[in-house]
Amino acid sequence: MDGIKSKARVKEHGEVFTPDSIVNDMLSLIDNELREEGVTPIQYIGKTYLEPACGNGNFLIRILDRKLAAVRLLEKEKQETGLVHAVSSIYGIDIQADNVEESIERMLDLIKVGNVDILELKDKEKRPFYNGGGFNMSPETEKVVEFILR
Repeated sequence: MDGIKSKARVKEHGEVFTPDSIVNDMLSLIDNELREEGVTPIQYIGKTYLEPACGNGNFLIRILDRKLAAVRLLEKEKQETGLVHAVSSIYGIDIQADNVEESIERMLDLIKVGNVDILELKDKEKRPFYNGGGFNMSPETEKVVEFILR
């Protein structure tokens, strides 16, 4: 993907996609403020984000990635609950149904695999994901996570 799906979609909906480096720079500003405020991992996981034009989820996956990294800081027996809280506090809206579905699939892939394809500018180096790989969830937790995302 080069930032657009089609010229028709750009013309009709103004649809363009934000490159990963810009997403990361913007989210780092928020993270720096939260760090200065002394936000704990559990508080960070619970922070609510709304992406009112989520597209295919470029912001959503990086927000989720950062939250998943905070989940990994919790005690092992609290990580599945932390994962559910992380997913429960991220909202995305888009006027294109296929974008919403793609966002959901990308977030599920990030949770299960720990990595997803990203859009990046040609002159930028791709940043790794922070979350440390996919989560091993119980079947029950996996159902809950999928239910919340859908």
